[in-house]
Amino acid sequence: MAMTTAQMGVLARVGVDRIVKNYDESAEKLFTQFIGQTFNTQQAYMLAAQVTDFAMANVVGETAAISFDTWRLARTKTYTPLMRAIGYQVSEQAKEVDLYNLAAQPVPKILSAMDKTKEQVGANILNLGFSTQAANLGADGKSLFATDHTQDVGAGRNKATVAVAFSISALRAAETDLMDQKSEKGDPFPVMGPFNLVVPTALSLYAQETATS
Repeated sequence: MAMTTAQMGVLARVGVDRIVKNYDESAEKLFTQFIGQTFNTQQAYMLAAQVTDFAMANVVGETAAISFDTWRLARTKTYTPLMRAIGYQVSEQAKEVDLYNLAAQPVPKILSAMDKTKEQVGANILNLGFSTQAANLGADGKSLFATDHTQDVGAGRNKATVAVAFSISALRAAETDLMDQKSEKGDPFPVMGPFNLVVPTALSLYAQETATS
């Protein structure tokens, strides 16, 4: 087939018009929404402690004795920080033929890999919230989502007593549970919002419709 001069010029050109990245350097970071506060440490391990609160204050008459409450360390758990790392290697041949200098610039891709790791670890707080494995239990020896969290008065729960499918009524019931939440001493300790709704991707559209209805 005959070729025009313009076509020959395109075919003979060395290079590419665009290098497509399979990672996003500006992607929104979501893991902090699950983890909350982050900090740096050089300690070999850390101790997480839960302390009791005080009961409500009593009415005291003049010269009457004041009742004393006890402040104590209720529950503790030791956490050992984990080091994560990712290596990078490239052959001498690849470097020799690296026409676009990609092999010599791995830093953005390494940062992307570490960001993905943080996202996954953060999401696992929810993904493993029902796990009963020792590594995933809280200071009270319960999974994150449980109906029998240990308290000074009664037991606390942060999931439905009986599992229910996601629906508008289930969402409203969850909001009510949060607002009816009790403290360590059994006193009102309401969480009034605003709330973040986290659902599996399969329920994303339905959740948006439900939350705004």
